[in-house]
Amino acid sequence: MFGQSTRFAKGWPIELLLASALCGCGSDAPAPKSPPSPAPKKKELDKKELDKQPPSRAPSSTRETQEDLSTEPEPLPDIPAEQSPIVRCTIRVDGGPRIKTAAVKVQSGELRPGEVEDTGYAVDYDCPDYRDRKGVNLIAKLENDEQVHWTNIHVGDDMNGTVASSESNKGLPELTPEQRELLEEQGFEVTETVAPPPPPKKVKVPVIFWPHKLPWAELQLEGRGKPRTVTLAGKRSYPLYPGRYDVMIRKDPDGEFESAGTLTIEGGKSHTVKLIKRPLGFEVTSK
Repeated sequence: MFGQSTRFAKGWPIELLLASALCGCGSDAPAPKSPPSPAPKKKELDKKELDKQPPSRAPSSTRETQEDLSTEPEPLPDIPAEQSPIVRCTIRVDGGPRIKTAAVKVQSGELRPGEVEDTGYAVDYDCPDYRDRKGVNLIAKLENDEQVHWTNIHVGDDMNGTVASSESNKGLPELTPEQRELLEEQGFEVTETVAPPPPPKKVKVPVIFWPHKLPWAELQLEGRGKPRTVTLAGKRSYPLYPGRYDVMIRKDPDGEFESAGTLTIEGGKSHTVKLIKRPLGFEVTSK
């Protein structure tokens, strides 16, 4: 029994099994792997702990997420607005008395102070817009205290304009109360002027022409306007405007006109003109 090798299952002797175990050879089968350890289970939160957790909220939009991450922008520095360039125009006056003080009225109606140069014959004023150089009015008080103005002055592209002293108008132009106040501050004498009443409108007055002892007569009346012709075969009413008329008379259609004098017609009266045969003429009665 002891002289024979003990055999185990599958017919392997025990000596070979021990040698194989010591050197790790004689077997191609891989060593058995240990099973993986199970993953730890997540700790389940009870209801009270869940209530303590803050609610999670997804961002409503990408912009909101960026605003949350961005910082507040710094304010931009104030940039001063661009100022209008200073442009000066000059109006020169040829001849006449020197200018003491002046103002310029531009197309917009604005009244601008004028700076009189040392010569006394040139006025400088601000004209930043091209419309300030067309159709302007120059208002001046002269060294003899006379107040005059020039109208419709055009300043050229070289910022210069020229007017003649003889082209000025006496007095001040039409001004608003505010403009009058500005001129008073510059030394002008501004007084309210009352416009004279318009002349009464001429109205024709009745004139009766009476040929008297002439059976027929023709009159030519020459005054303002076209000559008037009055043919008489008896009394005739012919209204005339007040004024003076040169009278020519002829006694028959084939005859020649003869001068008979001057007829004066007065306003507000009626007149009767009676012809005289010898010498040829007329008489006038008025009432």
